[in-house]
Amino acid sequence: MHGQRSIGADEMTWRLVPHAILLFSTAGLSLGIAVHAWRRREVRGAMMLALMMLAVAEWTLSAALEAAVVETPAKVFWSQAEYLGMQSAIPLLLLFVLSYLGRWSSVSWPRVVALFAVPLVTVAMAWTNQWHGLVWPYFRRGDEAANVLIYGHGPAFWVSVVYSYFVLLIAVAALLSALRHERKVIHRQIVAMVIGCLFPAVAGLAYLLGVAPIPGLDWTPVGCAVTGGALLW
Repeated sequence: MHGQRSIGADEMTWRLVPHAILLFSTAGLSLGIAVHAWRRREVRGAMMLALMMLAVAEWTLSAALEAAVVETPAKVFWSQAEYLGMQSAIPLLLLFVLSYLGRWSSVSWPRVVALFAVPLVTVAMAWTNQWHGLVWPYFRRGDEAANVLIYGHGPAFWVSVVYSYFVLLIAVAALLSALRHERKVIHRQIVAMVIGCLFPAVAGLAYLLGVAPIPGLDWTPVGCAVTGGALLW
């Protein structure tokens, strides 16, 4: 892992496997949701949803490029790029929930900085992984037909996973709490949001437990796009 050389764009070989096509399509869908939400940014929560889905679109596009490129250094580069959107999406989801529920007054800049502290450190760790291996201690080739690279997981990776699930749990708890206080007319919307939040959680667990259909392939960004659709509604 250490000493992994960089690779130029002219050295990359591409293979458009089926899951790469799905990820490219999901990236386009996520961007479409972001644009639609931005156009309605005067609606409560819409601006945070637009930012969240923009992060998901970046994450999914990078995942698609990682899935399509063949060389290991290029795959690692696009995985590092994924972390920009990946580490932003869940904190932005929480901010969306607070905005949607009318609790934006509880959000202050110090709290936003604290919310993004772990994600920012994780992004920095991913981009400097070749020097410490705390995010990915090793890489190995997976199914050649699927063009998958298997990533070892270091302590920095697990810290980011625990933190992401913790923030997601707070967002879901806030939504469930709102069921007792909000008007019944929006109860179905809140339930749809809670169900939508389960998709990335389940997809992430499938990846972490190694029970995904294609070993080593993380479907979490696709789950986040499904969540975005529920939130948009």
